[in-house]
Amino acid sequence: MSPYQSLQQLSLQLNQRPFLTQPLSDGHIRVYSYREAFDTVSRLAGGLRQRGLEPGQRIGILSKNCAEWFILDWAAQMAGLITVPLYPTQTAEHLNEALKAVPVHWLFIGKLDDPTLADALEVSHLTTANLPYETIGTDLDWATLTASEPLPETEWVVPTTSDIMTIHFTSGTSGKAQGVKLSYGAYHYACQNTRSAMQVTPEDRFLSYLPAAHIAERMMIQGNAVYSGAQLFFANDLSTFAADLKRAQPTAFMSVPRLWKNFQTAIHAKLPPSLVNALLAIPGVNRLFGRLVRRLLGLSHARLTGSGAAAMPIDLLTWYEKLGIPISEAWGMTETCGLATMNYPFQSRSKGTVGRPVPQTEIRVSHEGELLIRSPGLFSGYFNDDEATTAAFTEEGYFHTGDLGQWQDNQTGWALTGRLRDPFKTSKGKFVNPGPIETRLQQEPLIDLACVFGENQGQPVAAVQLNQPPGRINGLTEILENTLVSINGRLDSHEKLSALLVSDKAWTVESGWLTPTQKVRRRPISEHYQNIHTHPENHSVILIKAPPSPR
Repeated sequence: MSPYQSLQQLSLQLNQRPFLTQPLSDGHIRVYSYREAFDTVSRLAGGLRQRGLEPGQRIGILSKNCAEWFILDWAAQMAGLITVPLYPTQTAEHLNEALKAVPVHWLFIGKLDDPTLADALEVSHLTTANLPYETIGTDLDWATLTASEPLPETEWVVPTTSDIMTIHFTSGTSGKAQGVKLSYGAYHYACQNTRSAMQVTPEDRFLSYLPAAHIAERMMIQGNAVYSGAQLFFANDLSTFAADLKRAQPTAFMSVPRLWKNFQTAIHAKLPPSLVNALLAIPGVNRLFGRLVRRLLGLSHARLTGSGAAAMPIDLLTWYEKLGIPISEAWGMTETCGLATMNYPFQSRSKGTVGRPVPQTEIRVSHEGELLIRSPGLFSGYFNDDEATTAAFTEEGYFHTGDLGQWQDNQTGWALTGRLRDPFKTSKGKFVNPGPIETRLQQEPLIDLACVFGENQGQPVAAVQLNQPPGRINGLTEILENTLVSINGRLDSHEKLSALLVSDKAWTVESGWLTPTQKVRRRPISEHYQNIHTHPENHSVILIKAPPSPR
C-alpha cells in the first residue's frame, strides 16, 4: 500500500481527528485533520494533473519541514509524480548544481529561513509554485492549486513496488552529492520495519524538524505517521523550537548527536556538571532530577528516543541513560532508505553500537573491513549513472556502504569504526583513521565539531570548532592544552596529534564545510587548514601545540 492510500484509509477511520499541527510565524496554529489532509491531497493532485503534469515526471521541493511539504509529497504520489527533495539550507550554487544533476519539471518553493535564497536559483525554464509561506513570486500559488477539482479516483496512480517514488541526494561528505532513486517497495519496507519495531500506534506523537530532504525523516517520521495514524507536529523555526517541542510532547523523538550535546550544554549552563553528576548518583533523587530534566526538555512523554547520522559518544549516551532517557542509535544511509540497523528495543550493553540488523537485512564484512548490505530497502540506482550503480554492488547484490565496522559479541551490535576512504597516510608511512579520534575530541565539553587531517605530514592535526565563542571562555589555552594531552594519552604513537587548531571560520552548511545533515565535509576543511598550523601568524586561529614526547 502506498502512503497516500494509507492516508485515505486513515481519513475514513480517524476523520476529524487532528493529524498535522503547523505553527505559523504570526503565532497562530494551523491544524489539518486526517480528512482535511486527504481532501487537500486529492485537490492538489487534481491541480497538478489538470495543469499538464504527467505520471513519471519530476517535481522539486525546496522548503523546510511543514505540513504542506508532506501534503505535496502525498499528492505527487497520487498523481504518479516523482519528488526530488532539496535541502533549504544549501547555498544557491549547490541547489543549482542539484537541479542540473536531476532536472525537474516543476519546482515548489516553501518555508525558507532566507526567502531571498530562491532569487538566486536558475529556474527561468521551470514552472514554479509556492507553498503557503512568504517566498519569491511564482507562476502558480498554493491556494489556486488546492482549489482545483479533486483528482478522480479512476485516475489515481497505484504504483508497483518497483516504481520510483522519489530521488534523494546523498550527503556529499566525500564529494559531489548523487541522486539516489528509491522505489515504493524500498520505502514501504523501511517504514513497516520501523513501525513494527517501534510499535507505533495512533496514540503516538512525532515532531518533524530534521530535514525532510533526508530520507531518514521521511521514513522514520512521515512514514511512521502515515502508516500508523500517529499525530505529526512541526517546528516553526529555531527560535520557537523549545516551545514547539513542548507543544508536541512527542512520544518518540529522533535527533542527531550534535543536538543531544546541545541539550546537555544547556543543562550544564544552569547547573554545574559536578552538581548534575552528584544528583544523578543519589538513589531516589536521580529519578526526581531526571523527571525534571525530561519535563524541561519537553520529553516527559517520550517512550522512545533515538539518534543517527553520526556516532554518539558513549559518555553522552550513559549520561542520558542516567536521566531516564535511553537513546537508541540507528544506522542507515540514503541508499538503504535510511535503515539498516537499530539498537531498539534499547539494550544498555549495546551502547556505542548501532544495534542489530532489522528483519530481512543481511550484513557482511569485506576483506577490507567494509560493511556490505543486502535488503529489500536498497535503492534502485543512481540517477543517470549506470556505471556508479554497477560499481556500488557486489555480484551477489550486496551494497558497498563505504563504512568500516565490526560485530561486537559482548555488545550484541555492529560498531562503526570509520569510513573506507577516510584513513590517510602520514609522511612516516603509517595510516591514521580519523573517525575514532574525532569522536573522542567531540566528547570534550567545549568541542562541537572536529576534523582530523595530516596526509603526508609527520603527525595528524585536529581542527575543532567550539560550542561557544573563544573569547567567552576563561582559561581556554590551558583547557585545550589539557585536552590535547588527555586525547594523545589514549592514542598510538603514530596517531598522536601534533596540534589543535581552533577554527577561524564558522563550520556551516552555507560555508560548504557541513552537509545539510550537519556532517563534516572533510576535504574543504583539511584543504583550508593543511598548512595553517605551520604558519599560524597569517591566520586568525588559536594554535595549541602538543608538548614534545618524552624520549
